[in-house]
Amino acid sequence: MKSKYIYQAMALGCIAGMRSISALVISTNLASQASIFKPKNPLLKFLAKPSLKIAAYLMAAGEMGGDKLPSTPDRIKPAPLSGRAIMGAVSGAVIYSLARKNPYEGALIAGLTAIASSYTFYYLRKEIKAKTGAPDLLLGLTEDAIVASQVIRSRKG
Repeated sequence: MKSKYIYQAMALGCIAGMRSISALVISTNLASQASIFKPKNPLLKFLAKPSLKIAAYLMAAGEMGGDKLPSTPDRIKPAPLSGRAIMGAVSGAVIYSLARKNPYEGALIAGLTAIASSYTFYYLRKEIKAKTGAPDLLLGLTEDAIVASQVIRSRKG
């Protein structure tokens, strides 16, 4: 059933739009779970490396902390947006590779979803802050909690 993979790729793209490195963490979790089957796919082999998984977790923690700094550029600026699109694309390629589908299709779906998600959550966060006066820190932590719940979920397989 192809639509299942489309939704999974879109979900990871959405996460990449919120916290780009967390999408990479989920991808390393999925690749590690698949490694017991000795995949021949070079992307899955690379992402299954324990050292990469540890590095991804550390970078994700840094990203979550860095998001709260006033000097952090908006996610819709060209450089952060490009990173989110790339992380989304990698994640989509992982989903499609695991399903033995065309990884380029998954990369395109998740990469474009990451861009859409970046704009969606950027403006949603601004609108919530404007309407409620909620502190930006609280909104950022809420976003972190949503993403972290999906990272935890991906560890369970």
